[in-house]
Amino acid sequence: MARLPKSVSSDGPVKGLTKAENETRAAVELAQLGAADELDPPAEWDEERRRVYLSVVGAFPTDSLCNLDAPLLQELAISLHRKHLLDARIDANPQLLEDADVIRARKHLLDSATRCMKDLGMSRTARAQIADRAASAVKKAATVFDFVGDE
Repeated sequence: MARLPKSVSSDGPVKGLTKAENETRAAVELAQLGAADELDPPAEWDEERRRVYLSVVGAFPTDSLCNLDAPLLQELAISLHRKHLLDARIDANPQLLEDADVIRARKHLLDSATRCMKDLGMSRTARAQIADRAASAVKKAATVFDFVGDE
């Protein structure tokens, strides 16, 4: 089961607990989350892919990501960027829509992006927000369903 998209402590204190218990709970949650010092995109990526990555990371609440999320975030950014490049090729040459390999690759990229978003604990609304941010980061008009699919 995926984790919550934001920390429990960000909702405020839990009713019925003392101030000390709420502070202890927040401290334990922060300790379990781990470090978040390696969330920058890889240096070898081009500027467009870096923008997609940073827009995805920016969609999450502050202090809700950790270093363990970095591989998922990178895979999500790569999938969204490659899908954008593939769609640009299809727009330039509509005959590619008849190519089974191109359609299969596009579906694989969509599935990969959706799986990453679900693994990051994102709701449909949060996934739509990511898709919109990614579309604007690559400056291509797209609908939410291009990225999220119909699940």
